[in-house]
Amino acid sequence: MKCEKITNKSKELVEYLMDKVCKIFQAEKAELSATKCWVKSYRGSSDYWLILDGDGEMFLQNIKNKINKTQTTELIITELNNIISRFEFLSNNIEPLWAALKEREKADNITAAEKGLKPYELIEIGLANKGRDCGRVYASLEIQGKERLHMDAGFSLDSWEGKIDSLKSGVKEFYVTAGMPGGKANYVFRNIGFNTNSERFTVPGKGITLKSAKKNTMIIYIPEMNGFVEVEAKSIEEAFKLLGMELDQDETPLPEGEYLDDPQRI
Repeated sequence: MKCEKITNKSKELVEYLMDKVCKIFQAEKAELSATKCWVKSYRGSSDYWLILDGDGEMFLQNIKNKINKTQTTELIITELNNIISRFEFLSNNIEPLWAALKEREKADNITAAEKGLKPYELIEIGLANKGRDCGRVYASLEIQGKERLHMDAGFSLDSWEGKIDSLKSGVKEFYVTAGMPGGKANYVFRNIGFNTNSERFTVPGKGITLKSAKKNTMIIYIPEMNGFVEVEAKSIEEAFKLLGMELDQDETPLPEGEYLDDPQRI
């Protein structure tokens, strides 16, 4: 069903925020939608989604049906602001994230060699903008000449929250994740075994490039421009220099607002 629980006085603000999210995900239009929850523990509530170009489905919030329009609107506005602030944080911290994953790549490939699995090379970090994976961070891996758009909820959430140490260290003990063909892995990412023959833990197609090894491109949020620009640069400092701007090193704190409890919905 279409989402109609937005107060008239807030429609303009909601549309403005949705337009900003569209620019982030390179979409032309966005609309709100709500679906009833049938899970027993969530009955009497609805999942609210932001639909981009009729394809990308981004989960916003689970909201109880009994609350009024004003409360529902406030929650939706909060989630839209969270998306924008998290992307600003992510884009401004892409360099340490990339460095952490390149360091992790070495450790993963050592583990792969020990277990007779395939090595990989990190070639891109991207942001999915299609299907129900919309909004998730993925890593483009080259594995024996083929590209794999790897995405798992733990990796995406750690990236959004800037958990550099967690990305470097991976999980403590190696294991093969559930659902792999024959229970076997053929590559290792963050010390977890995955399989390129599985359609799980991947995204349906390339989205927005945040950082690439083949092209030094990054997406930068510019508050003064109230928008995002794509810059060919090797570092965030170089990007700001090319734009004729100075980077304030103290302006990249963790964004305010609570993250969703369910990492599968990030």
